[in-house]
Amino acid sequence: MLEPLTQAKYQIDLDRTPSEQLQKNLASQAVLRQWLDEEVTPEDLNERKQFWEEFKEIIDSNRASGCKLYSPE
Repeated sequence: MLEPLTQAKYQIDLDRTPSEQLQKNLASQAVLRQWLDEEVTPEDLNERKQFWEEFKEIIDSNRASGCKLYSPE
């Protein structure tokens, strides 16, 4: 199971030095690497594609005509 990203755990602190921030980013990098290395089954891939299409429809259904993000007008 993939670890979800949480805002508090991966928050950027502008008072850190670049090397301190890089060190802090290691946890985020590990999660992203896990996501990239994940084996995706064809069933999972189809489910994700369906979810994405439904997501786009929901987003566009809540936007005014002429302001759609995903639907051609």
